[in-house]
Amino acid sequence: MYVAAFMGLVFFFGGEYLAALYTTDPIVIKNAALTLKIIAFVQTFQSSQFILAGALRGAGDTRWPLISTIVGVVGVRALLSILFVNGFGWGLTGAWVAMALDQLTRSGFIYFRYKSGRWKTTKV
Repeated sequence: MYVAAFMGLVFFFGGEYLAALYTTDPIVIKNAALTLKIIAFVQTFQSSQFILAGALRGAGDTRWPLISTIVGVVGVRALLSILFVNGFGWGLTGAWVAMALDQLTRSGFIYFRYKSGRWKTTKV
């Protein structure tokens, strides 16, 4: 999580510099920097979600990581992308905000499942 938090800071404060490594187009750099700022806020949640989901799968509780992925990708990311991009007209930013909310939702699902301790009684 420390690495993820550090990378979040790099993405947030250095997004324009990172984008400029790949292009000189100022519009692309501006859009990439904004996208990296959105992703910066998700880094620690995403890393904890990966770690805890892996712990659950390793303990044999594979159902909750699957459910959280389905809910996150289909129920949050896809539906909110449609709403944000088409309904609100947010374009690229809307798609990335939806992705960030998906990651936050999945992180919450996995965290509460892990903290409940119910995974300890899973029969493999």
